[in-house]
Amino acid sequence: MVDASELPWRVLSRRYSAELCYTPMFHAANYIKDATYRRENFPDTGDLEQGSPEFDRPLFVQFCANDINAFRLLFYFFRIFNQLQYGCKNGGGSLRRS
Repeated sequence: MVDASELPWRVLSRRYSAELCYTPMFHAANYIKDATYRRENFPDTGDLEQGSPEFDRPLFVQFCANDINAFRLLFYFFRIFNQLQYGCKNGGGSLRRS
C-alpha cells in the first residue's frame, strides 16, 4: 500500500494475524545520501525501530531506483537482509528482512 504501511499500520496488521508486511516505497538514492531521510522514514533505533525482530518481522522493505549502483549500495545499510529482488515494472525492487 502506498503511504499506508508505516510501522503503526504494520503493528496493527500483525495483531490481526498478518504474517508478512511491507514498508512504503523508499527512494534508494535519497536513502543512501540523506541521513535525515533515513531517520525520518526508517528509524532503526529507539522505540520506533523499523524491522524490529520483536514485533516487525518478516518485513519486505521496498525501494525504487533508476540506478543499479544506488540499489546495490543499500546492502551497506541493510546487511541483515537475505534477499534482493530486481524487476518491478516501475524499475524498483525490494529487500526482504527475515
